[in-house]
Amino acid sequence: MSILFIRWLIYFLLLKSVIEARSVNIVVLTQNFPYEIEHARMLKNSLQEQRADTGLEINTIFSHEYFEKALGTWVIWPVLRRLSVQKQDAEWTIFCEPYTKINVTNLVEFLNNYDCEQDFFISRALRDENPVIIHHFYGFDGAQLLYPDFAASVVFSKSLLKKLIEKLDVKSTSSDFTIDPKFELAKLVYELTGVSLTDSKRFCLLPDEKSPDCIATYEEPKFIAEQEFGCGSNITNDDVSFGIKTFSGFHRSRLVYVKRTWAKYAKFIEYFSDSEDPYVPTIDIGIPNTEKGHCAKTIAILKHFLEHHETANVSWVVIADDDTLLSVPRLYRLLNCMPTNKKLIIGERYGYGFSNSGNDGYDYPTGGAGMIFSRSAAKQLAESCSCPTIDSPDDMIIAAFHQAQPMDYAELYLKRIQPISFHKFEELDPYEIYMKWLHEDMPKQTVHALHESSRHTEL
Repeated sequence: MSILFIRWLIYFLLLKSVIEARSVNIVVLTQNFPYEIEHARMLKNSLQEQRADTGLEINTIFSHEYFEKALGTWVIWPVLRRLSVQKQDAEWTIFCEPYTKINVTNLVEFLNNYDCEQDFFISRALRDENPVIIHHFYGFDGAQLLYPDFAASVVFSKSLLKKLIEKLDVKSTSSDFTIDPKFELAKLVYELTGVSLTDSKRFCLLPDEKSPDCIATYEEPKFIAEQEFGCGSNITNDDVSFGIKTFSGFHRSRLVYVKRTWAKYAKFIEYFSDSEDPYVPTIDIGIPNTEKGHCAKTIAILKHFLEHHETANVSWVVIADDDTLLSVPRLYRLLNCMPTNKKLIIGERYGYGFSNSGNDGYDYPTGGAGMIFSRSAAKQLAESCSCPTIDSPDDMIIAAFHQAQPMDYAELYLKRIQPISFHKFEELDPYEIYMKWLHEDMPKQTVHALHESSRHTEL
């Protein structure tokens, strides 16, 4: 009996020592606004409460604080060196989002099956169903690339992280454009180290996947006005003005789709073109049509918004293309929890010129997905921003929206989120896309005197 007890005790102590030796960096990809920070704090508190039962050493990092001066944090790879210099002892490094929930007991049990001294790159895998333009059709002439969803968490072993940083240093990696950081991270890891993503369905994304075995789950933010920390009053049609960039060649085509889908839910909406057309109606803003960028037109729209007496009390201005599809109710819910007193630009973030030092590059909102400006941000841009030429790229000059079409995103990713917008009408039925992915009825409390003016002539 005593021998059996001693063996059991030795086994228990060995197991305990393995667990206690575990150390993890958990980097929460945060942005500096109250609603998101509060969710990140709740995640951190939950991790600390759970760790007491496991002996796991957890170092939780908020990216907007820890990498405050770094550029390209949301892309991950530009800040890996900074992370490794100061937090190099962790056996595992995990990146996740503020709305991710992590079960620490399950995480420890899962990681005990892997050796941190080997190369591991683990997450819930996304995959392209078709050749995708935003991924430059990568992977369809050979083995298909699996890539992570940051909301489900993405795990790097100590060995892989060290190897990746060494390769980044040798290559002096820099990027031109960053479009989809999830895909581009997996591509970079594979091309520099030869390591492919390990897919585990224990990283759960969808509500119907939740089970006691999940290591991580994703809780979609609700943005409930006046009920959640960081949220203000309900955003209504009185709070948002929409400006649509168009030109005379699309008055009878693209604008028909826009006006028959989402535009009918907006109160303040105007169409800015290169000619007046009472049929729409459009406003000739005095800027000729350009084939490339629309910098001058965008700045002119912002100035028009600020000078227009009907929108004097409007908090937000949305500038979209004439082939942008939007969900107005979802946009309003998002704006419920955005601080109106700050200079904010909201949209789908792209990047340009990031480097592995974290010292180069910049972010910009891609124009086709729709750009949302707080009033104070619009005012500063209108007063201080100038265009090198009228056709300079407005989004890059200005520096939760989908620039591409639904078929350009992994199906699992689209199931996980409620998209706010999609861009372009090419080779698709805009009505079908709108009804499938974006349409929902407007809550009564957001509709204030909708279309009270004769300005809104239906096509």
